[in-house]
Amino acid sequence: MRQRATLKASERGKMLIQQARAKKGWIIDDERWLEEASKKIEPERGWDAMWNTQLNGIRTYADNISLASWKRFLQGKVRINANAFKAFCKVLDLNWEDVVEENLINSNINLEDAPKLGNFYGRIQELDELQRWLLEEACQLAVIHGVGGIGKAALARQLVENVANKYDYIIWCSLNSTPSFKDLLTKIVPFISNNQENVYDISLLIKLLCQSKCLLILENWEEIIDSDRENSQKYDQLLKRVAEETHQSSILLLSREKPKIIGKIKDTKVRIKKLDPLSYQDAKELLRAEGLSGTEDELEDFSRRYSNPWILKKIAKRVNTVFEGEVSGFIEAISIYVDDDINVFFR
Repeated sequence: MRQRATLKASERGKMLIQQARAKKGWIIDDERWLEEASKKIEPERGWDAMWNTQLNGIRTYADNISLASWKRFLQGKVRINANAFKAFCKVLDLNWEDVVEENLINSNINLEDAPKLGNFYGRIQELDELQRWLLEEACQLAVIHGVGGIGKAALARQLVENVANKYDYIIWCSLNSTPSFKDLLTKIVPFISNNQENVYDISLLIKLLCQSKCLLILENWEEIIDSDRENSQKYDQLLKRVAEETHQSSILLLSREKPKIIGKIKDTKVRIKKLDPLSYQDAKELLRAEGLSGTEDELEDFSRRYSNPWILKKIAKRVNTVFEGEVSGFIEAISIYVDDDINVFFR
């Protein structure tokens, strides 16, 4: 069984957490919770040396470790990242399996190929729309397409987090290395059949999608578009059959390009979403979260100039490193500090 990507405490677990926290003697907002949790997740990293060199009292912690995640862990009302959950338990000298809800220890969720669940900015309307497609409209094939770095995977990852308890099985498959169609089925079929099946064809997969409510996420579909004809035809056949035949599952497809096979599908169980750039308001929120500072006019100018999340985060790192987080310095030197892999997005 795969480990669940997110966890939360049981009622008994919350009592254990409360007792252990009181024994520790630190206040809830004490940064030591975050410092020690970061060290538990990445013990090999030189955290103390790094914190000693960071300016303005701003500290960077391990992925998914934040004051917000710590407070959610204490409250036990919603799930948090599993690695963060286990790290906080270690800081409290607790065994995480004694704390977690029993039905969350094992799960039929495989997110090995998925990006880490990070901070989510904007896209509330798009997220609500995707949830409605899957849960209310029983959409069997949903396509999110848009340019690289626009946030397709981040949106899909947050969607998975929100709907995880509605499915019997969830599996995320990256097509970045252009796997053969048989390789894809070899990964999916044993997973959603609990290793009971070893026949790798589309008809068996459709049968399994009828027997259980599954969500399959296929990322980097553009790689399949450019693969050899026989391989791409098999993938197209998969989309067509999943969209047109009767079952209770869904495929969520992420691609830079809209699949051409969509125009040949004769069913209403298909939904397509082209992901647009972030609004400048959401872009400003992202910039602030990345530690950038400046006047309202400077941040707005910056946010209107760049609306691709990948580009924003890449530039934010540059601004933090070279200009200590001040947007004004970057704007003045923009021709120098925007490098080729960013410029390619504007050609």
